[in-house]
Amino acid sequence: HECDGHFKVQCAASSYVVNNRCTPCPAGAQCNGAFAMFCNMTQYVNNNECTECPDAHECNGHSKAPCNNDEHVHSNECTACPTCHECNGDESTACDADEYVNRNRCTSCPLGYECDGCVKTQCTMRQYVKNNQCTTCPDDHMCDGHSKMQCDSNDYVLENVCTPCPRGSQCNGATATECKRTEYVEDDS
Repeated sequence: HECDGHFKVQCAASSYVVNNRCTPCPAGAQCNGAFAMFCNMTQYVNNNECTECPDAHECNGHSKAPCNNDEHVHSNECTACPTCHECNGDESTACDADEYVNRNRCTSCPLGYECDGCVKTQCTMRQYVKNNQCTTCPDDHMCDGHSKMQCDSNDYVLENVCTPCPRGSQCNGATATECKRTEYVEDDS
């Protein structure tokens, strides 16, 4: 109550008494017409009430602010999304090892790439993907950057292509060896 020596006046609920006067409730406080109670830093004032900070927001004891989609709430503050995570304004989620971060989202690793939960790396044409890793193409195979194909035993690999064995040579699926002048290749047909 406010008193002036003659009258006692009830202060509004949105104020408090200071030096026997009704005073507007200060920022970051909840008032009841007599006292002011300051809100915790994890709260904000809503209709003269200390209210818990909602998801995906940061609060400072008197107001709230929404976090961006590329942030998460950490220690009551909107914080940049950690490396190798996706964020939704509230939480951060680590990407799996077979994913990469694309526009703040964990995305499945595409064909012909290896991923580490952060970035994607394209495999070369002389590699294939095995267990999410770019792997060197075996000698008797041709590769296309994501898969491998074994060459027939009567072929050899020339510039990453299964190639028919040249006349006068012997092949094993990987290499061609030219026959000596004293040798010949039998025709199996």
